[in-house]
Amino acid sequence: MAQIREILVGVRARGGAVLLNSHLLSEVERVCDRVLFVKGGKLLRTHDVSSGGRRVEVRLANAPQLLLELAAKVPAGVLDGDRLRVPVASEAAVPPLVRQLVELGGEVLEVKLGGAALEELYLQLVEGQA
Repeated sequence: MAQIREILVGVRARGGAVLLNSHLLSEVERVCDRVLFVKGGKLLRTHDVSSGGRRVEVRLANAPQLLLELAAKVPAGVLDGDRLRVPVASEAAVPPLVRQLVELGGEVLEVKLGGAALEELYLQLVEGQA
């Protein structure tokens, strides 16, 4: 997998184009600039991965009221239980975000960078789930 990823990233860096058919959305996000969602031979939608379709999920140990206060202070943050989800443009945005949460009094238990936005789009468009 790592060798194929390296080849694909190299082709992209040289300005080439590759059509990749995959259900491994985490890999798609790592190597692709654009995603086409297809179902039954019909193009459902295109999605620009490089436009910041990634998000970071931070699990916090704080009391619920403090979590609400933290979520209010982080732009575009969405609180779901003990998890704060924030869209980010790249992984470079993660350390400053975590630093900001700690400075605001957040007790960080776990940090995950992912592309849930792409997964959610897939589920919504292709699988028909809300």
